[in-house]
Amino acid sequence: MPPSRRDALLSVGGLGTTLLSGCNGIFGRKSRLSLTLLNFDDERHYLGLELLEADASEYDEAVALNEEFELPPDDGESVGSVEKPDLLESRKYLVRASLADVESVRDTYHFYPDCRGDGDQDELYVEIHRPDDGDDEPYVGFQQNRC
Repeated sequence: MPPSRRDALLSVGGLGTTLLSGCNGIFGRKSRLSLTLLNFDDERHYLGLELLEADASEYDEAVALNEEFELPPDDGESVGSVEKPDLLESRKYLVRASLADVESVRDTYHFYPDCRGDGDQDELYVEIHRPDDGDDEPYVGFQQNRC
């Protein structure tokens, strides 16, 4: 018995969907966000980092990253660093950073992807610094590779 019209349409529709899904990776490629954590202080720090998607309606839906990172100290020859390449899809995030070992140190940052519109990789830098006099608490700073 030859296939019915309905069976033929379902087969063609399934095949078309499969073929187009392969193109999504080529034409609809999403930019990725790489994260670099830098410690310019001569003490080891534990950085709590939370990235929340700005367009989510509830906290549970918004959490894209919630981790604590151990950052080695700046030994005078090299800065303590942790790199996480291609960690997340690059999109608008609210970034919250805090030091677990110095509870009063915390800050927030609004990350905006592809602010130049060229579609290259986005990079977010979270940095720990201490004022030059050395007596004050460390602080957290943020930078982007594009803006």
